[in-house]
Amino acid sequence: MLEGEVIVEVQGRPIEIGAGGFFGELALIVPDAERVGRVRASTRMRLLPVSRSTFENLLETEPNFVRALLGELASRLIAARSDR
Repeated sequence: MLEGEVIVEVQGRPIEIGAGGFFGELALIVPDAERVGRVRASTRMRLLPVSRSTFENLLETEPNFVRALLGELASRLIAARSDR
């Protein structure tokens, strides 16, 4: 997300994601999985869409992207499990 903020609701808990953040990655990692959250804009936004092919190319060629993605996913999982 280039500008703005969204609220992701996961199991009734709101998670705020602002500029520089991302959402929708699980749909690219596990395409046929049931959606786990609901995203709604809380401000006007400017987004950078990433196609599946671009996402897969980044996973294959950019180790720093993969590390950053895994770090954020792990942080979100820990926060969800600890009721923060």
